[in-house]
Amino acid sequence: TCHDPHSFDHEYQLRFEAKNLCITCHHVRVSGHSGLHHSHQGSMVAGIDGKEFPGYTYRNSGHSYMEEGCAGCHMAPPFDEQYADKLGGHTFHILYDNDTPDDATDDILNTESCSHCHGAQATLAYVEETQDEIHELLDELAAIIDIKRPDGTPMYPSDDTLTTIQADIHFNWYFVANDASYGVHNKKYSIDLLMATIEEAIKVYGPNSIESIGEATSYALNQNYPNPFNPSTTIEFAVPKASNVTLSIYDASGQLVYKLVNGYYPAGTYRADWNGTIHEANQLAPSGVYFYRIQAGDYTASKKMVLMK
Repeated sequence: TCHDPHSFDHEYQLRFEAKNLCITCHHVRVSGHSGLHHSHQGSMVAGIDGKEFPGYTYRNSGHSYMEEGCAGCHMAPPFDEQYADKLGGHTFHILYDNDTPDDATDDILNTESCSHCHGAQATLAYVEETQDEIHELLDELAAIIDIKRPDGTPMYPSDDTLTTIQADIHFNWYFVANDASYGVHNKKYSIDLLMATIEEAIKVYGPNSIESIGEATSYALNQNYPNPFNPSTTIEFAVPKASNVTLSIYDASGQLVYKLVNGYYPAGTYRADWNGTIHEANQLAPSGVYFYRIQAGDYTASKKMVLMK
């Protein structure tokens, strides 16, 4: 429920300083249906909560450091008083469709909220150029992954057919797309996050993500190598007939750490690499004993490995 942040009518009204007002509600929240709720613009502006893969740099744009946060742009007074009830202030609008929602050619941007930082660049054309760049990256990522199921319904990051890293890749697509500003809120973070995700998606969805290395006459789960390892290790498994295969990694307490393999595989021997991250792809697993377990048809097996830093 949203309460009036300006009211003192009763003690349960929400009151926060401008910088923290919006992000208090508009941040990433887990959804059991899709994996994340919509309307997490605060996380995007702050440059947090994306699935940040190790080894990449993630930058923030100037909006991340604005003293008044979202209010600094969205509540800036309109550049012309005739738009007082259309732009800025308590309308919270930066863009006015000029009462022609189907015609974008006459849209009006509240340049008052942008020109202090962006100067002469504060034009609708500049905004659209930024958004086009993010749309292109989203389209590139969507072309690599299965963003939709065969029946056309969305493939959300919560889908249980996805491996851990696949879920994180899907999460980042929805994280940027659901922000819906397409780079306006935080252009640098959006670009860095999408480019890193595209590189990881190519590894995961490319032909060498789970490598086929030979034939198989029986089910097998081999000892990982190297072992002990830091930070990555290789696990080989074999299935003598086409099977649905899951290969999951657990810590010493039995907690699921990473779902490495989750899919249908023809008969053969395969090789998969674990990069030493836990379920949240931006966090490295600590040193310790881990167990990996395979299930393929009626076959199950598990083995122990040691991550030593």
